[in-house]
Amino acid sequence: AACGEEIPYRIVGRRAGDVPSLVADPSLVEREWGWRTTRELAEMCRDAWNFQQRNPNGYLG
Repeated sequence: AACGEEIPYRIVGRRAGDVPSLVADPSLVEREWGWRTTRELAEMCRDAWNFQQRNPNGYLG
């Protein structure tokens, strides 16, 4: 885990308000627009975790 600890979780059914689907496969946008990712998912999670740790109130401005 990006935070350095295992995070317990369980898979449950959808809740009211959940988005219908989540996609982490960039192949369609690469095929259609020629855009390629520059980072892997684990790296993005680590960067998001580090930002949150450094900025607990989010963006101030």
